[in-house]
This record gives sequence, C-alpha cells and structure tokens, in this order.
Amino acid sequence: MKKELYLGLDVHKDCILTETAEEGRRGEVRDTGAISNALHAAEKWIARLKFMGRIMIKCERGTGRRQLRSLRRHFSGASLISAS
Repeated sequence: MKKELYLGLDVHKDCILTETAEEGRRGEVRDTGAISNALHAAEKWIARLKFMGRIMIKCERGTGRRQLRSLRRHFSGASLISAS
C-alpha cells in the first residue's frame, strides 16, 4: 500500500508557495519553497514527488482552484482537498 503525500499549494499572483507533509501524526512537514505561477511549473514539481506515494493536493478556496483542478486531470491518482 502506498503512503499518502499531502502537497500544500498557496497560489499567489506571481508565485506558488509549496510544502509537503507525510501522512500520520508523526509525518514530516517540509517547506519546499516557491515555484513559478505557471501550470507547467506545478506539473513538473508534482511529477518529481509522485514516486513518494499517493498524491493529495490541498489548496485554499479561490484564485488557484481552477488551475489545481487541471493538475488533478494530469495526475490520475491525485485527490484535491479544499481548505475550509
């Protein structure tokens, strides 16, 4: 069974701030920096992490949500979770 890897994406006008978290209470949380606010940059970042487990993408409601839905289409195992 693959582990779940949570990807946090905070979408801004000029960049996307990224972080990862492993599943479970003791899972490690890492700030992975910022990437360009272009869809191909996010696709490339997710593709590099895909080998680590089942991808769960978490985002805030609003601006980047449409962009993140299209990411989910590219990565069949990915689930999109909204922050409340």
